[in-house]
Amino acid sequence: MRLEAGTIGPDVPPGPCSVTIHSVFPGAVNLQPGGAGMLVTLLGRDGPERPQGIRLAGNEDFTAHGLRPGCGGRIARTGITLDRPGASPLHVSFARATRAPALPLPSIPRAADWRAAVDPLAALQAQTDAGLRIGHLLGPDPAPDLPGRRLAAAALALGGSVRSGSPDAARAALASLVGLGPGLTPSGDDLLCGFLVAGHCRSLGCPEPIPFLAELAPLVLERLSGTNAISATFLRCAAEGKTGGELRGLARALRDGTGSGDALAGLAAFGHSSGLDLATGFLYGLSVWE
Repeated sequence: MRLEAGTIGPDVPPGPCSVTIHSVFPGAVNLQPGGAGMLVTLLGRDGPERPQGIRLAGNEDFTAHGLRPGCGGRIARTGITLDRPGASPLHVSFARATRAPALPLPSIPRAADWRAAVDPLAALQAQTDAGLRIGHLLGPDPAPDLPGRRLAAAALALGGSVRSGSPDAARAALASLVGLGPGLTPSGDDLLCGFLVAGHCRSLGCPEPIPFLAELAPLVLERLSGTNAISATFLRCAAEGKTGGELRGLARALRDGTGSGDALAGLAAFGHSSGLDLATGFLYGLSVWE
């Protein structure tokens, strides 16, 4: 069976390298190069833009193709070949694909009116069962249940470590936050991704890079074994100042002052609560990285 790739993300390794199928979903297949490191994700044409993603020329239900976690494959310069039990390999051709450029984050200066997004985010969260809400971090509202209180406490501790410039405090906060909460990508990880991306957006808006951001990134990488490989991939990208199109769209809207409603709605559609947790971490991060 043969599929055609449309675009290849800038962080997809050029090959040749072996891969293992990590997980299969209707809209995505995650591949683990060499048994470790950042996952590569196959997506349909309308799937989200990811630095490590490969979007096909068409949309696919990947669960219908006989792909199984644990099966092997290979990335080459000409495409990807994936083994399928009891069937011929599936081949994804790169012949007509273009490699997408690395898209920089927008700089968000201190003068940007990012607080205009706080109330719309709070309204979206009020419509869901989100365990952590922006009011728990930027306002006096206490989280109503124990999981939410743990998330809020870890996030506030991380913010405090950045304000004090304490690597030890950051290390302790990350130990509590990484892998914390429900979801395929735990809420604590999603919040941390948003927080890190906010730091990079702030740093780009400063005359000089923020020193503590460079100290925090390796501390995050030290904790990746505390969560699953999918979440670890997003965290690794965020630590390097990379993210998907949904969060970058919110950052652009806040930079340009064009209104954040549509960008927030698009981000909220990502996952069950992941998009809202990303937005929470991002807005909280903008309040901290000043």
